[in-house]
Amino acid sequence: MVWTDEMRESYGVAAGLADDPVASRMAFKETYQQLVSVSRSNNAQIKWSVSQGTDKSDRELQITEGVKAGRLLPEYAQRLLPHPDNPDTVKLLSQLCPRLLS
Repeated sequence: MVWTDEMRESYGVAAGLADDPVASRMAFKETYQQLVSVSRSNNAQIKWSVSQGTDKSDRELQITEGVKAGRLLPEYAQRLLPHPDNPDTVKLLSQLCPRLLS
């Protein structure tokens, strides 16, 4: 999954309440709104990162989608992919955003 620092931190708060879905959702929402508000007031740049997750087969898709959406730089994404030096990986990233790798 590709997410922001605010999303990641809010998830951490909500995960502790997983046995109560309503409380978990409300905790996530409240924490996320507070964190985004602070970030905006500080003119902080959005920082996207990858959560490796547990589904290895979905990892490559999530990373490439993050590159397509402009949330991840190709150089960063390439290091996270299973075979970063594989010619197919380099080709895929260059097709997604050729101007960033040239």
